[in-house]
Amino acid sequence: MRRRSGRFERLGESDLRQVVDTSRLRAGDDIRGIGVVEQPGTLTTYHVTDDPIPVITLLGRKGRLMAAYGEKGQRAELGPGLYVSDNPSFWANRSRGKWDFLKRITAAELKRLGARLGDDLSERLSHRGISRDEYDRGMRDLGYVLSGQYGTDALVHLASQPYGIRLWDPEYLASVGVKPGSDPRVLEIRVKGQFAELSRNHPSAALLRSLRRGGVSGAFTRGGMATNPELVIWDPRAIVGVQEVPFR
Repeated sequence: MRRRSGRFERLGESDLRQVVDTSRLRAGDDIRGIGVVEQPGTLTTYHVTDDPIPVITLLGRKGRLMAAYGEKGQRAELGPGLYVSDNPSFWANRSRGKWDFLKRITAAELKRLGARLGDDLSERLSHRGISRDEYDRGMRDLGYVLSGQYGTDALVHLASQPYGIRLWDPEYLASVGVKPGSDPRVLEIRVKGQFAELSRNHPSAALLRSLRRGGVSGAFTRGGMATNPELVIWDPRAIVGVQEVPFR
C-alpha cells in the first residue's frame, strides 16, 4: 500500500486516509475485509447478487457503474457504484432470494416455523441475549404474522439485530420442514487501479468527486463500529476479470 499521494493532500479531508495503488501490491498482500492479492497488482474481491446475469452483462460492455446503480446508490454508504468485499457470507444477509420461501409457505409450515421462532426468542431471553421489551415486541409481531394481521415478510426483522435468528438458513428451515429460498449468487471480481480508503460512511460529495477526477477508481472502508468492510467501484475499466464462484 502507499500513503496519500501529494496530489490528494491539498484536499484537506480528514475522511481520506490513504490511496492504495494495486500495482504496488504483491501476491499474499491483502486489504482486510476488502480483498486479497492472488496475482501481483490485482485485487480479488466478491460481489453478492440474486441475479448475476445483468451484472455480468453490464461489466462485459464496460457499462457506467455509477449510472447503473445511481438511484439505489444515492442511499448507499459510499454512493453509487458496484459494491464488493472479501466476505460474501456477510453480504448474503442483503440478498432477497433467500426470503422467497416466505411467499410460498403454507399455513402448516408457518405454524411450525412460528413455534420454532417462539422457542428461539424464549431462549435468547433466558440467556439475556435480548431484553424483556425486545422479547415482547418479537413475540407480538410473531403473533400478528401467525394470526394473519401481518404478512409473512414481517418475519424478516427477526433475522436482524437484536434477535439475529437465521430463519432463512436451509438447515434452520429443514428443522421445521420448510423448503428454503434460493442461495445468493457470488461473482469473483478482479480489479486493478487506485482506490481511496475513507474513514467513514457518507463522505462529502465534493471529496468523492475530487477523487474520481483525480483518476481514483473507487473507495473503501474497513470494518468498524460504524463502517462495513466494502469497496465501491466507480470506473468499470478497473475491472479486469469476472467469474461466478460457489457461495461459501
